[in-house]
Amino acid sequence: MRRVFNLRVGGRARIERVYYLEHQNDLFLLYEVTGQIFYLVRMEQTKRKLRWSTEVRDVTEAPVIDGDFVIVNDTRIQKSSGRLIQGVT
Repeated sequence: MRRVFNLRVGGRARIERVYYLEHQNDLFLLYEVTGQIFYLVRMEQTKRKLRWSTEVRDVTEAPVIDGDFVIVNDTRIQKSSGRLIQGVT
């Protein structure tokens, strides 16, 4: 079965890197667009419906899920809403 979905890249940009996590029947994709811009999206796997998308800056590590958050470097992102919370300690 072919599964197709669109990701935001803009203009002549292209996707450089992709990280993914599966959690509670959802797919979290962190992808780098040419020019060091990263986007984290949460997608419902069965319907391929985008729940939210947020821009993340200065990514040097793969994302990790910890409780109610996706952690990327020192940034926490709420799994439910995609809201950014800076400064993980």
